[in-house]
Amino acid sequence: MNPIQQAMIMAVTLYSYMCFIWVFGSWFPNWRYQEWFKMLSSIVEPYMNVFKGLPLRFGMFDLSPMIAIFVLYIFRSLIASIR
Repeated sequence: MNPIQQAMIMAVTLYSYMCFIWVFGSWFPNWRYQEWFKMLSSIVEPYMNVFKGLPLRFGMFDLSPMIAIFVLYIFRSLIASIR
């Protein structure tokens, strides 16, 4: 695996972790007012909004963040499989 692939995999993995922290943080209303969470939201929300339009809401549960993170892992696997 070349260094560019490694850097891309690390970037996608880091972004996946950021998305997970953003989803987890959305369960804590006080976090929304923290500066670090506002910065995280400005980075993650544009990507998450791509999936908001999909009909993945079932009652109180919105599965779009889970699908968004899953897509990142698929993208990461595709990068890793390139030879």
